[in-house]
Parts: sequence; structure tokens; C-alpha cells
Amino acid sequence: MILGVNPSMVQRTKKKPKLNWRQVVGLIGLCAIFAAILWPVTTGQRIASPKSARLSNAKQVALGVIMYANDYDGFLPDMQKVVAFQSELVPYMKNETLFQDPISKRSFVPNAVLSGINESNVVKPDAAVLLYSPLNGVDGTRAVAFADGHAKTMEENEFVRLMALSGTELNPARKASSN
Repeated sequence: MILGVNPSMVQRTKKKPKLNWRQVVGLIGLCAIFAAILWPVTTGQRIASPKSARLSNAKQVALGVIMYANDYDGFLPDMQKVVAFQSELVPYMKNETLFQDPISKRSFVPNAVLSGINESNVVKPDAAVLLYSPLNGVDGTRAVAFADGHAKTMEENEFVRLMALSGTELNPARKASSN
């Protein structure tokens, strides 16, 4: 007994374990691996979000054109000028930001070949470009909406080939009736 204190009565303080340098390096390495795994996922979502918004906007404008045509006996709106095109479709759109490509911040470009014709005159509506985004995105693709209402992203070379083939030819039997 030291100074009258019973050793069994003394509370012993436990030392907290400290990390040694190997454990610290291991934790830093583990954090680096975790960050390397998550980094592509989070950056991919930032790119995918405007890309999917661009495609959604193109599809909604295409569906607005189809609703317009249903109200006007199948005739498509004036697509010669972007401003006239947009003003005719405003009643069919939820808001006017849908006319804009969220990546390029520019308005979608309507296909002037289809301006004012009857939609029944389009031979292949699933191949007829109705409108498209004005510029490629960072991934080299652009949004394209078709006369049947579907939309998809295309690489530039595929888009150029499609526009050259131009699935917008008119049915010869109906060409005279649209004039």
C-alpha cells in the first residue's frame, strides 16, 4: 500500500490506441481508391443530366409539333424561321425553355423542308428529321427529333449522312395536294 491507498481501489486509465504511420498511409490509400471509384460516376452524371434534358426537350418539341398538326388538319407549322416556329408552338409547350438545347443554350433548329406540309405527305416519318440541336455536345453527339415524335442522340457523321439522305421526301401522289 502506497501512502495508504489500496491499489485495487485506484482506477486505471486506459491509453487510447494511436495510429501508427502504416495505418495512416493505409487509410489515405483507401480513401484515394474510394475517390477514384466514385469520381467517374459523379462526373458522368453531370454530363448525362444535360444530355438527357437535351433529348427530352427535343422530344417534347416534336410532340408539340404533332399536337399542332392534329389541330390544323395534319399541316405542320411554319418551320422556315425559328421565331415563327416557336411562336406557333407556345400553346403546346409546358414552358418556353423546352425550345432550347440545355447544352449549347441555343434554340433547336427546325427542318425547313417540312414547313407547312401535311404530315401524311412524309413518306418515312421515322426517318424524317423534324428538328435538331444546333451544335454537338462535348461527347460529339446532337439530339435529333423525328416527324413520328421519337428523338435520339446521334454522332455527327451519322447526322450528316441522315441529312444527306433526307428522309423528308414527299410521297409523289400527295405532293400536288400539299401545294
